[in-house]
Amino acid sequence: MGCAGHRLHRADRSKLLFSKNRFQPARCNWSDDESETSNFPIERESVQLDDVNAQESYGESWDYSGRVSNSSGKVITDVLIKITLRDCPDGSGTVNDECPIIGEQVDFVAINVPPRQARDFQDNISFKNAVQKGTLFWDFELVGVRVTD
Repeated sequence: MGCAGHRLHRADRSKLLFSKNRFQPARCNWSDDESETSNFPIERESVQLDDVNAQESYGESWDYSGRVSNSSGKVITDVLIKITLRDCPDGSGTVNDECPIIGEQVDFVAINVPPRQARDFQDNISFKNAVQKGTLFWDFELVGVRVTD
């Protein structure tokens, strides 16, 4: 299960907007996949990925940004974010079985989030050879963290 609240669609050539609850902050829902527990040395519920947005940058790259919130007692030093890019037929309005994945990667983001605080981040990703034919939808899923005491 991804971060459905973070699904974005391409509104125009320069800006991406939330497809659900437009302009509203969204929270990431954790997967129930127990195999991921080694990627989370703290409780999953103590880390949130919020306000993720992306916009076209240069070439085949995209700038994306958001906020990592830490309610644990440890310092978060790095996060892993899985980014999935889908191309849906124009007019579909939502992601469905007709929306193939045209790009997917896990991005390492260095960040320093003290206990019970939040920090904003920005990074750049590239999806080479991902040709858009319809409407782009994005999923951002927090899949791992690194912490220190």
